[in-house]
Amino acid sequence: MIRRIIFAVTLTFAALTAACGPTGAPETQTLDVAYPVAEVVNVTLATNDGTVQVTAADTDGVTGTTTTNVADWQSTVESAGDSITIRQGQANVSVIQDGENAWDVQLGRGTPIQLTLNNTAADTTLNLGGLSLAGLMINATSADYIVNYPAPNPLEDGGEAAITLVGGTFTGTNLLNPHWRALEFTTNNGDATLRFNGAMLMQDLVADLTSISGNLLVDIAPGVPAQITFRTTGGRVREIDPAYAQTDEITYTIGGFETTDDPRLIIAVRTTTGDLRLASTR
Repeated sequence: MIRRIIFAVTLTFAALTAACGPTGAPETQTLDVAYPVAEVVNVTLATNDGTVQVTAADTDGVTGTTTTNVADWQSTVESAGDSITIRQGQANVSVIQDGENAWDVQLGRGTPIQLTLNNTAADTTLNLGGLSLAGLMINATSADYIVNYPAPNPLEDGGEAAITLVGGTFTGTNLLNPHWRALEFTTNNGDATLRFNGAMLMQDLVADLTSISGNLLVDIAPGVPAQITFRTTGGRVREIDPAYAQTDEITYTIGGFETTDDPRLIIAVRTTTGDLRLASTR
């Protein structure tokens, strides 16, 4: 059975004012959805426009607010089985002048969750430090993404991450802290920065980074044993930190990759015309 959660709605202005077109005064909906009892809870956030901020919090479920000045964009929540889905409404017109949509979502840390974000043009910031993350999937078109994981995942195995962008930029920081075993990152023409810092690796992490024309900056903290291979049609390696050793035409290593018995980071980079930069900062 699908349970639809009814929001508490708070008007952000004392009274609604008349407006031309589909926009009006912003309305705020309050989120307060308990996690279902499950080994892993699947949480999906689906948005089209605006901004989304997601943070880890000391709660027992999904809390926060969604605010929009377009009536058709008001969000809905569905809870069924082991899944929670929060979805932005659909408008009848593709472009709404002065349309606003802002989500501020908190995810409870204590329960393992599989997090999925399906966005088009909603710029998104994820601050997931300490979240019990069992996996991450991001699908977006023109959205700009910031992903930060400042505190380690309580789970030793953080599962797999799949991030697919068309355009927009991506910045990922503390990407060792989620304890992923696999990362698949794909972009068409958006530039991306991926910083593999944070806690030491709990297990081998295999990362496939693919770009058509977007440039990639890969930043690996000193002491992290890593190997990077770079295959490209027309791109170039623009910058290499002295901490890296080049072992052949396409392979670079850092952190004693060849000799360590500790978990290692193995990165394959493929581009068409996108360039690569290799950095190493703490």
